[in-house]
Amino acid sequence: MILLFYFVNRKMDIVDRIKLYIKHSGITISQFADTCEIPRPTVSQLLNGRNKKVSDEIFRKIHLAYPLLSINWLMFGEGDMTLPDSSTATDPGMGSAAHER
Repeated sequence: MILLFYFVNRKMDIVDRIKLYIKHSGITISQFADTCEIPRPTVSQLLNGRNKKVSDEIFRKIHLAYPLLSINWLMFGEGDMTLPDSSTATDPGMGSAAHER
């Protein structure tokens, strides 16, 4: 609850939104990295502020792994964190990247 209060009461950046999604999803950073097929050190550097820019490739991998995570919310903080579930969408963490393994 304190974590949510922290995020709500300050302007969030992309890294904050990724951290919030990980917390909201109840997964570890390692699980997030593995599901997105992003090297763990890359995710760690991003979340710890050593890597300031999120590349288009990182966004693509996150979107493939978590199709119900709103890209508009992730990139710009606009709208809801997650998209409504539909019959054509897959479950979070079960995107096409996860199915190809």
